[in-house]
Amino acid sequence: MATAATASATSNKIKRLGSNVSKQRRLAASVLRTTRERVWIDPTRLAEVAADTGRQAIRQSIAIGLIKDRSTQQRPMPAHERLARNKRLRAVREATVLYRTQQLLQQQQQSPESTPSPVDWQRMRSSEKEAELV
Repeated sequence: MATAATASATSNKIKRLGSNVSKQRRLAASVLRTTRERVWIDPTRLAEVAADTGRQAIRQSIAIGLIKDRSTQQRPMPAHERLARNKRLRAVREATVLYRTQQLLQQQQQSPESTPSPVDWQRMRSSEKEAELV
């Protein structure tokens, strides 16, 4: 009878410790340089994480794998999503290339008007010299 009471008290203590890991979550967020919402704590080993009280212990839990950054846990992308993403990226790339091409064409069209070629400069200088002589 005493062992059953002790076991239930221990499980209650673990539940209390497991449910209150806000300090550990905050420390892990600062160590991982992320937000509290992105910190993942292994639900099966909450009692071990709850016992960690310092940054060094949190770093050890991260190294073991008890605490992780949720942004690094990416699920594999389904094929249809990957194809849609690639299609979007291809469209953006093509638009960028088209924009650059149009910009280059506009610069080429404007350049003779804004800056004459060296031959034109020579013609202008020679006409100015002739005007001075006359």
